Amino acid sequence: MKKLLLLSSFAIALLIVSCQSKAGRVIGKWTVSECSITNLEELKKNSMNGVPDSLEAEYKTKMEGQITAFIEESKKETYSFEKDSFDIVRRGKSDVGSWKISSDNKMLFLIPRENPAVEGLDIISFSAKELKLSKKIAPESSVIYTLIKN
Repeated sequence: MKKLLLLSSFAIALLIVSCQSKAGRVIGKWTVSECSITNLEELKKNSMNGVPDSLEAEYKTKMEGQITAFIEESKKETYSFEKDSFDIVRRGKSDVGSWKISSDNKMLFLIPRENPAVEGLDIISFSAKELKLSKKIAPESSVIYTLIKN
């Protein structure tokens, strides 16, 4: 009898967790554990179009430094989500506003208070402890953020 009660309790708890909406699971504090750029070589190649041969090496070195700095700075970002608001710290600045997840659970929308531009992020994967987001930066490239829940 005790085994049946324990098994039933466990099954109910599992059902509750699995039925919890993605919107409910996003609440909490997240940190960026990984950041990458898709099709990076193609993006670099396209950025080099029109650069004179005499400046190519210098431009490439500068671009590599900017990419490395962007990725390292992105890894310092923190995302805090409450029921109806967010606070994201990026590059030393706090950005606050409200957020929504699309009805099909494929997009996360950030609506900042200070800036009227809505930021749309594709949800690649989402579990209780990890959230993987994608943001288009060029027609051929996206930034992929892997967030870990604290």
